Amino acid sequence: MQTLFYCLIILSSLLGLIVGGLGCVLGFMMKSSYINTDQVWGWAIIACSLIYLIHPALVYWLYKTGHSTLAMVITAFFILSGGVLVVLLPSAIEAGARP
Repeated sequence: MQTLFYCLIILSSLLGLIVGGLGCVLGFMMKSSYINTDQVWGWAIIACSLIYLIHPALVYWLYKTGHSTLAMVITAFFILSGGVLVVLLPSAIEAGARP
């Protein structure tokens, strides 16, 4: 069980890096008006992306403090939502960068 958890943490961390990085790029593009939208959305996307970047530390801390069920639920959420966002964010960046 512990090996499975660590494998899921690694997968979740990789997705977090990808989604967090792409989200920060999209957020800064929106904030700096490369994309014609409200700058508040840019800050919101940057904040969500930072959550994706730091969530593995939170999950690891929960696991080490005895909250393994909650850690697994959070990990599953980030893996599922991260998988969807990895597909959607590049097309959003590409569509937004067009003049």
